[in-house]
Order: sequence, then structure tokens, then C-alpha cells
Amino acid sequence: MLVLHGFWSNSGGMRLWAEDSDLLVKSPSQALRSARPHPFAAPADLIAGIHPGKPATAVLLLPSLRSAPLDSPELIRLAPRPAARTDPMLLAWTVPVVDLDPTAALAAFDQPAPDVRYGASVDYLAELAVFARELVERGRVLPQLRRDTHGAAACWRPVLQGRDVVAMTSLVSAMPPVCRAEVGGHDPHELATSALDAMVDAAVRAALSPMDLLPPRRGRSKRHRAVEAWLTALTCPDGRFDAEPDELDALAEALRPWDDVGIGTVGPARATFRLSEVETENEETPAGSLWRLEFLLQST
Repeated sequence: MLVLHGFWSNSGGMRLWAEDSDLLVKSPSQALRSARPHPFAAPADLIAGIHPGKPATAVLLLPSLRSAPLDSPELIRLAPRPAARTDPMLLAWTVPVVDLDPTAALAAFDQPAPDVRYGASVDYLAELAVFARELVERGRVLPQLRRDTHGAAACWRPVLQGRDVVAMTSLVSAMPPVCRAEVGGHDPHELATSALDAMVDAAVRAALSPMDLLPPRRGRSKRHRAVEAWLTALTCPDGRFDAEPDELDALAEALRPWDDVGIGTVGPARATFRLSEVETENEETPAGSLWRLEFLLQST
């Protein structure tokens, strides 16, 4: 049987890998200082046949014995492995993976394969996808300009305020350890935020396509090429666009008031507690025996 696992990569997409219960358990290599091939990891082409994507390789830190990783809780073998005689330790293993961009990741959650089991990590990422789509449906998104070494990009980001901040905090806390198993990807808040941002962006583009956000020009009004290119890129599959640096600077300045809106941070607060006696007409309840405790939070 196959068990599919997933994690969000620093490269900005979901990576799927799988355990195959039909493969040998032990690694022929005894090296502990370098990453060894995972002995019962499924090949990338088998995974791609379930969820199409780009094959690659990743290095994961997994609970292991000296000769093999431990089975995940979801993996079922016809012949159970012998009980371990030593304590497990984290060791590095290379696994074949299939890379899915955010749009393909959302599609994978919508179309689970019937003949495989999905690990807790995939279920977790699917919950993040549900949250991303809820934010989009409620309009809790804002357009954004991003600039990096590759140029400028138009994108959408989530607006996290109030109960959505609490929901996101809960999702970060619930991240399974296997989601953080990739070498160099151990910060749960960073990984969850990256995944949510990418899935929100993909969900908005899917909802707006093929809408044109660019308003019709009237008369001989001055053209703002960077703004026009940015608006067009907000609904294109790839948000990259070209514009002059000074025009991008002006656009970034115009969008600056939105930069701090709904970024999901919680500021300091003052807690106020109020204790009041509850009046009752029940003669069997003595006076002063019922009290109500109320608490309020006020931002400071």
C-alpha cells in the first residue's frame, strides 16, 4: 500500500512523497552522517501518476533506527516490523518527491486518490486550503506588489484580523512534525504563512479568471503603465510583470497604507475582570452564593 505525505517547501509549493509497504525496510548503507536513500520511499513517477507534478528529491529528518526510518502511523504492513530494541533518533533520508504549484495543490485536495492513504501532513495542508478558500469567499484578501531579484509581481494576500488570527494561530500550533521534516524548514509559523499566502493567491486568481481589473481608459488621460501592468497581472496565472523602477516605486508608495492591514499580528492587550453578584428569586439559593465573572480584552 502507499501512504502519501506532504509538506510545504521553502520554494513555494507543496511536495508529495510516499511510503510503499511492498519495498524493503532496511537501508543497505550504515552511514549516519550523510543522508541515505529512504529504503521504502515510493519513486517519483509512481507519485506523479496519482497527482501530476514535477519530480525532484528532498532531504527529510525522520524518526529512525540505525538501518531504517520508522513507519508512519498510517502505514500498514502485512508482516509487522519487529519491535525496536533501541530508542529512535532523527536521521536524514533522501526521498523522491513531486512538486505541485499552489494551483495544482488545491486541485489535489479536491480530487483525492481512492487507492492510497493520506498521512496527517496532507490532511493538515488540506485544512489550510479550506481556510484559504474561506478567506477568499469572505473577501478577506488584499492585492499586493512584491519585488525581488527576479523583478516585480502582483499577488494577493490574506487579511487576518479578529477570529481569523485565532484560527491561524491554532493551525500553526496543530502542524504535524512531519510537515517540518525538510532540512531547513523547521519554523511552523513561517511554513504555514507561506502555504496560506500561496493558496490564497491561487484561489483568488481562480475566482477572478478571466476577469479584467483594468478600467477602460477615457479620453486622453495619462497612462500609468506600472499600475496597468500590475492590475492585469493580478488575474493572470503568473503574477510577474515588467515596469520601470521609478514607476514601481510610485506604485509601492501608493499601496503602502495597505501593508500593515491584517498581517495577523496580535498586539498587547489589557484584561479587565468584573465580578458581580447574581440576583435570584429562588428561596433555596442563599443570597451571595451565585456570582458572575466577566472578562474583557482592550487593546493598548
